[in-house]
Amino acid sequence: SGSFTKNNCASGGVGSSVGFSQAAGAQSSTVSQADADSKGLALFNTNGQANANTNGTCTFSSIARSGSFTKNNCASGGVGSSVAFSQAAGAQSSTVSQADADSKGLALFNTNGQANANTNGTCTFSSIATSGSFTKNNCAAGGVGSSAVYTVPAGRYSSTSSQAAADALAQTDVTNNGQANANTYGDCTFRSAAISGTFKKNTCVGGSVGSYVGYALAEGAIVLKTSQADVDSKALSKLNAEGQANANASGQCLFYNVYTQRSIRRTYCPRGTNGTVVIYSVSPGTYSSLISQADANQQAESEIDRQGQGYADRNGVCNPGDIEEI
Repeated sequence: SGSFTKNNCASGGVGSSVGFSQAAGAQSSTVSQADADSKGLALFNTNGQANANTNGTCTFSSIARSGSFTKNNCASGGVGSSVAFSQAAGAQSSTVSQADADSKGLALFNTNGQANANTNGTCTFSSIATSGSFTKNNCAAGGVGSSAVYTVPAGRYSSTSSQAAADALAQTDVTNNGQANANTYGDCTFRSAAISGTFKKNTCVGGSVGSYVGYALAEGAIVLKTSQADVDSKALSKLNAEGQANANASGQCLFYNVYTQRSIRRTYCPRGTNGTVVIYSVSPGTYSSLISQADANQQAESEIDRQGQGYADRNGVCNPGDIEEI
């Protein structure tokens, strides 16, 4: 007799141990006692395992889980904190399947995790939006102060005790800082000064370079109730935006020639001598064109056509012997 462990469980299952007995004389032999016992043991192992696989049970244990749960039993206005929770493997088991064990484990995990969050989590109450209106009282000469609203946005202050405590903190902020805010950010009427500038067309392509175009804004282009610095700053921004747009619309794109050179042999030499080769070059940017890069480059080539040979004849030397290859 002995025990056999069920070994045909589905993945994740652990087989139970099943006792099995085999009566004497289950096998016999005409050879020897040892031969009979060997046959009996083989039969015992085969039938014992088959019996365990047929009559044993499979136990499936739930997997380990961890996650966070949000406390959900706060008073009105409160937001619960997130609380981590873990459940060890095997918290639930099933003799049906791994899926059944995991389903039971998940249900227990959710129940206990939420209960733990509700017990150990905290509630945070955020202040509501609060505001007050204050009149600016420190304008420069000639300025008329405006009413400035000071607002404490919702949620700037918080409390773990109550909604009222959070809202009281926001109201204190308004009372303490509203007038200073009006004096700092309230409006006085100012007009921007006349301003002008020069802008370079920046939409040229293909190697061309934009021209410069002047642009101006008259006095009072910007009128606001802020400060002189602010309206002048906004006028400058307007000038920059409109000036650049105007330059892009009305400016021109110029193409400038690239560095160009040509090797030219001196041709005017006495009989029996040969002229040396001279490099004639045109510096980049010597010529420009509104048409294309090729046109600007061709102007440089045309200069070489016109002046190159004369330059070579003036600056080359005549050496005795055959003509050198370029």
